[in-house]
Amino acid sequence: MISGTLDADNTVDAAGVLASARRARATANTAEARLLVDAVTWAQLHTVDEIEDAATWWSGSRTMGQDTGIPIAGDGCPLVAESAVVEFATAIGLPQQAGRRLLGEALELAHRLPRVWARVQAGTLPAWRGRRIAEATTDLSVEAAAFVDAQVAPYAHKTGPAQVQRLIEVAIAQYMPGYAAERRDRAAEQRHVRDDLAQLQLGSRLPVGNLSPRDRLARRRRQQIAARAERHAVAPAEHAGQGLPGLGVPHPHRLGPAARREEAPVG
Repeated sequence: MISGTLDADNTVDAAGVLASARRARATANTAEARLLVDAVTWAQLHTVDEIEDAATWWSGSRTMGQDTGIPIAGDGCPLVAESAVVEFATAIGLPQQAGRRLLGEALELAHRLPRVWARVQAGTLPAWRGRRIAEATTDLSVEAAAFVDAQVAPYAHKTGPAQVQRLIEVAIAQYMPGYAAERRDRAAEQRHVRDDLAQLQLGSRLPVGNLSPRDRLARRRRQQIAARAERHAVAPAEHAGQGLPGLGVPHPHRLGPAARREEAPVG
């Protein structure tokens, strides 16, 4: 039995339990905010100048995956030594990838989302909400991240992932026009792939003997085009920056540094 939960008459004081839970939650929120401060301080003690020495995102496991070469936090954040990530994660009992996320999101908040960071440190926003926003903005340019920070900070305590993603869409369109055009082109290409596959499936239901030589040739060409397009569409490693299925937003850690540095158009 957990001590302190029952009074002398073995009855539960409901109001007391809730008060205790609120105190525990407040204490935990304060500790989680402090952990983010410690993560930023640790990172600043272990900065490096070259990306070759910096902690980066991995696709897959650390032993079997592939180094993407993309830093753990967005443009404007310091590069952190890979060895420092391992040491920090070990010290707080986290797996390396979880420690990598914690350090990256703490840097993202402190350097690129100062309004959200201020709310976390003031205790008006739980650290987990701040980290969730930071995870979504890592691939944005400095200007786009600043826009999201200004828009979401006052309402971050009641903003869900879908609302944040909509803000990211607006930020990309306004501050990353080149990448926005890339995404539109990719979406159009994927629509063509789906259309070709649909035509292939429809054509495959018709007996070849019922088709004219001209139609047979057209179907064969559609099959070749669809097969080639399908191979191109499903190659995962060769197409870094591909959007998350159904969301139409950049996949975390897949968007290259060049896109994140894209300047907003003048005027």
